[in-house]
Amino acid sequence: MLRYEDEQGKNISHRGLLGSISSFGRMARREAINIGASRADELVFLMDGARGFHNHIKKNLPTAKQIMDYWHACQHIAECSEILNPHSQRSSCNWRKKYCHVLREKGAKELLNRLCKSKARLCDDNKFQAVDKLLGFLRSRWQRMNYPELLAEGYRIDSGPIESSCKNVVQARMKCAGMRWSRVGAKSMLEVRCALLSDHWENLIRKCA
Repeated sequence: MLRYEDEQGKNISHRGLLGSISSFGRMARREAINIGASRADELVFLMDGARGFHNHIKKNLPTAKQIMDYWHACQHIAECSEILNPHSQRSSCNWRKKYCHVLREKGAKELLNRLCKSKARLCDDNKFQAVDKLLGFLRSRWQRMNYPELLAEGYRIDSGPIESSCKNVVQARMKCAGMRWSRVGAKSMLEVRCALLSDHWENLIRKCA
């Protein structure tokens, strides 16, 4: 699902796709051309940490700014906290809150430094591997996770709006009780829903005529 809006958060449009990451990258580029993104002062993508999305946006829209969704990063911190504190839900919760706060308020570099120090003190192999996995995730994405600076400059860092779009545009129509879809039918319905909820219905009808 691709949701885009202007600087004021108005004129919201949606585009959906059932396909590969490569297809998504090409769709994003087409949409950028259609809305005249080359004339915009800035083009910003807020998305999860999937490397495929990052690589295809970088390839198809190399000048776009990319921001990784803060809450997706917090999910990875939470997974690590559960392994580090397997016998105490409270300790796990406190560890998660502490490092999510560091990420948001101090940035990814500071979080990396603290995790490296924490890993050096670990003797348990499972815990060591959990922190090492989290470090690997952060190291390959930290440039898209400078949240203190992004917040100070007025950028969004959470993907709440796109999650809402997935619910209202897709799930509200296509995940009702007892529904079954073929791939062709789901693709067609997704295009209809996106057109209806983006005021693109007349354009869609003209293309089909």
